[in-house]
Amino acid sequence: MKHFSCIAIAVVMGTMLWAQQGRSETTAEQDYLSNAEDNSIEAIIVRELSRGDYIAQDDALTYAEAAIDAGKINNAISRAVQNLATGELFQENRIAGKASYIDIQTRACLLLGKIPTAEVRDTLKKIVFWNNEPSVVTAAIRSLCQIGISDNENDVVETIRWVEKKFSVLNPVSSLVMTILASYEKLGPKVSGEQKTLMIQSISEIAKNTRYVAPVRDRATKLLADLSGLK
Repeated sequence: MKHFSCIAIAVVMGTMLWAQQGRSETTAEQDYLSNAEDNSIEAIIVRELSRGDYIAQDDALTYAEAAIDAGKINNAISRAVQNLATGELFQENRIAGKASYIDIQTRACLLLGKIPTAEVRDTLKKIVFWNNEPSVVTAAIRSLCQIGISDNENDVVETIRWVEKKFSVLNPVSSLVMTILASYEKLGPKVSGEQKTLMIQSISEIAKNTRYVAPVRDRATKLLADLSGLK
């Protein structure tokens, strides 16, 4: 946090100096009124730190979470966290031969669960569909279930079912499937008809997949009983 504090102060000071250079009072006031949120101290710090190295990005998420918990969320902070979650800011690091920070993406995905907007839902869906890292996808699914993918719960079932089928073939990961089962358990009372049938089929596939550890298969079997009323 000492490193974070130094960077944060430097960012704020730099921004204040920039605002004072060659700008009229009227222009500054107009800019402030039109971009009040994006130019807030919280937004500036999170945005600038998110463009840095691993330590800076970790600090960006710490500061973003504090701002969100304090009710100071805005579009700039939301987009910075989304960029960290999708890994879009890691392209330069990859070119430079650095690792793409999976744990940063995972933490960012979890933080997005505190930002229930349509834009965030779309970002999380993109991560679920295109990311192949189990820990990142697990975090994205948790956040999707926390905020809901859309007003249509069927959309939730179809998205999660697609992930289950994808990873069951490519890379069965018990921790990811536990999250999927928890999501099905939460969604079970909210869906019916064809979607409930698809959910039960997905859970059945998990229950009989011997590549998963026994506790996962046992939970799937119990969930099947709960959903069918055969407790």
